[in-house]
Amino acid sequence: MQRAIKKYGLSCFYFVIFETYNIENNIKLVDLERTYISFFKSEFLYNFKLIATSMLGYKHNNEAKWKMKNRFKLKKHPQLGKPRSEKTKLKIKLSVSGKKNSMFGRTQKKRSKILISAPLSKSVYLYRVFEDRFELFDVLSSSVEIAKLMNLHETTIGRYIKSGKILIWKSNKYILRRSLLVDNI
Repeated sequence: MQRAIKKYGLSCFYFVIFETYNIENNIKLVDLERTYISFFKSEFLYNFKLIATSMLGYKHNNEAKWKMKNRFKLKKHPQLGKPRSEKTKLKIKLSVSGKKNSMFGRTQKKRSKILISAPLSKSVYLYRVFEDRFELFDVLSSSVEIAKLMNLHETTIGRYIKSGKILIWKSNKYILRRSLLVDNI
């Protein structure tokens, strides 16, 4: 519609509100649309379909999903490298905040949280420090796991990983790394 209005001008279109409904009512809008479409001759309608349908409940097959995933691999996405204006960012933020957010008032299931965080997690190698060497003590799947083990905040663990400083825990000295140490002291 937006392209057509730009091309032909708003004066070429008629907008008529036939009925209004509260969103919370369980009204099948497709049935209403089908009824109203039937009142007009097809040459006076802008719809390209003469029978109203809905995609509600439709599931894409694997081939369609593959096409959607790969459509921008050959040609770059048209928005790539174009920064959004502050006004646009604010509109996006407002459109998904509060009750408009699909997760408003809901919490993620424990299984979902694990599935979301697993690909983002990076292993952490916990080395025990002796006077003349390091010894691999444990490998944990993420800094969150180490934070729970040591009863520390995740941010604290992150700082020790970045700085390479020695952490004292249960009267022992440890160093946290994101990768295996090749050379010991």
